[in-house]
Amino acid sequence: MQSAETCCLQDDLAKQTEAFRRQLATRDLSFRASAAKLYDLLLKPAEAQLWGKTSLVIAPDDKLWDLPFQALLTGANRFLIEDAAISYAPSLTALREMTKRRKNQGANSAPSTLLAMGNPKLGRETIDRAALALRDEKLDPLPEAEQEVKALGRLYGESRGKVYVGAEAPEDRFKNEAGQAAILHFATHGILNDASPMYSHLALAQGDTNEDGLLEAWEKCHFTHKLMEA
Repeated sequence: MQSAETCCLQDDLAKQTEAFRRQLATRDLSFRASAAKLYDLLLKPAEAQLWGKTSLVIAPDDKLWDLPFQALLTGANRFLIEDAAISYAPSLTALREMTKRRKNQGANSAPSTLLAMGNPKLGRETIDRAALALRDEKLDPLPEAEQEVKALGRLYGESRGKVYVGAEAPEDRFKNEAGQAAILHFATHGILNDASPMYSHLALAQGDTNEDGLLEAWEKCHFTHKLMEA
C-alpha cells in the first residue's frame, strides 16, 4: 500500500502538471517558472546520467502522461527539446520489445518509410462524437498541419513516404497502410480523455462507414500488438 506521504506527493505533482499545461494552453508567460520547477523535480536528479545524451525516451506514469517534457526548462535556461530529441514509450517492457524488433531487422533492412496524415477532412459524425469530450472546443481545420506533412513528404520523397491530407486521410487507410511504414506522423486534433485514457483519440477522416474517424488509444495499442506479432 502507498503511504499517505506518497499519495500527497503524487497529488501535488498532478496539480503542478495540470497547472503547467493550463499555462501553456493560455499562453501564460509565467510558465517558465513552472517549467524549471518541474525539471528540477523530475529530471535534475538524473542530470549526470543524461549529460551529453541527444535522444531521450520517456515512459511516463499516471498523470505524467499529461506533461510535455519537451517544454521543461533546464538549469542552463534551455528547453529540454533544444538539447535532445524527445520520444515516449507506453512502458519499459514495450520499449524493450520494440528495440529488440529493430535489432532483429538487421543493419541491411530497407530504408525507413513514412506514413503521414495531416488536416483530415472531418465528417459531421466525427465532429459530433468528438464534441462529447471536447465540451466547448471546436475541431477547426488545420491548414498548417497540412503544410507540415507535405513538407515531410518532400523530405522523404515519393519512394519512401506516403502523405495524405483532407478526405484522403481516413481512419481505415491508416489501419490498412500503417503496417508497411516504419514512421507514423499525425498532424491533426488529439483529444485526451482523463476519465478513460484508452478512449483518448486522434481525429481522422471517416472513410469506411464502419469507422467513426476517431482513432482511439485502445485501437492503436491493439494494432501495435498485431504488428509486433507479425
